[in-house]
Amino acid sequence: MGSVSARKLGQIAANVQTSLAIEILTACAGLDQRRPLEPSLGVKAAHRAVRELVPPMTEDRPLYRDIAIVAEIVSNGMLKARVEKEVGALA
Repeated sequence: MGSVSARKLGQIAANVQTSLAIEILTACAGLDQRRPLEPSLGVKAAHRAVRELVPPMTEDRPLYRDIAIVAEIVSNGMLKARVEKEVGALA
């Protein structure tokens, strides 16, 4: 049962990563809509990192590419590194 459980854990981790990417994209869209209000330094750094790779939604398009890009920058630590550069080490 251990190998089946390990496989399931891998699937769960991939699903969580995808869910986080969708949440981050949604948050970025919310920040875009709330301009000219300014977020905190860490949130601004995360938004800037995402927007360097994924343009704002201005027209209808499939989102699977955007989700994959954001999932990758979460996975490889780039997003966290950009935020930590602005606000210091995260817990």
